[in-house]
Amino acid sequence: MAQENPIIIANLSLKSAISAGIKIFQMEINKSRIAVNKIKLSALIFTTALSYLYFTGSVDNSLTASDTAAIKKLNIGNQCSDTSTFNKEIYCIKEIQSSLQATVADYRCPTLGTKIEPMEFLQRGYGCCYDRARFIEKTLRSHGFKTRHVAIFHKHENYGILSIFVRKIASHAASEVLTKKGWMGVDSNEQFILLTKSGNPLTYSKFQEIIEQIAEPKPQATLFQHKLIFIYGLYSRHGMFHGWKIPAPEFVLSELRYNFMPN
Repeated sequence: MAQENPIIIANLSLKSAISAGIKIFQMEINKSRIAVNKIKLSALIFTTALSYLYFTGSVDNSLTASDTAAIKKLNIGNQCSDTSTFNKEIYCIKEIQSSLQATVADYRCPTLGTKIEPMEFLQRGYGCCYDRARFIEKTLRSHGFKTRHVAIFHKHENYGILSIFVRKIASHAASEVLTKKGWMGVDSNEQFILLTKSGNPLTYSKFQEIIEQIAEPKPQATLFQHKLIFIYGLYSRHGMFHGWKIPAPEFVLSELRYNFMPN
């Protein structure tokens, strides 16, 4: 019987090994391409989602000519002409709060989809916390104050932090204003600001910790008797108050950072 040439066998084995190696290399390249394409697709989806949220949910916080006209109707006069000291700041803030509550005494909430801006609020003749907080914030900014919007939710024992996604969970809209001594809560419905008995300002996220130290009048709404969740910069969960009226959260991006850096 003729013997097989070992050289031929070796060459065949080498060719098979090279061919197998090339196939494996090509498979890895294809896997890498698929992985890269998945990353690109994920990045595209993420970017699109962020763009959607930003352009449809971003609330315009600028003061318009209509806002200025509405603010004049509060007849605040010279009460805010001088805010050079902390006490004068407090006087101005209280005047804005009380003037708004006296101007529109009907606290009914408008239907979903109603435009929430100062002039529309005055013309409508009624409105609840989110109308009033919006008006207070714009009025304060018109007098040189820095403000931030705070959404407040009942932290239900059954849902915890997920309470913010539960429909009809008790909620509230309020404001905080930066004074010479720090950020201070200003309520939209009730006639209170968050000051300690010693005259120091408090934020909404802190007042429950030392509620016994808060100066009168204190918060009376039932909501404030529960555990609460505070979200700065969130103007609505449903997207029906400002702008595009598209179902997405409405927010001011520059205010969202206060959820991570409250001071």
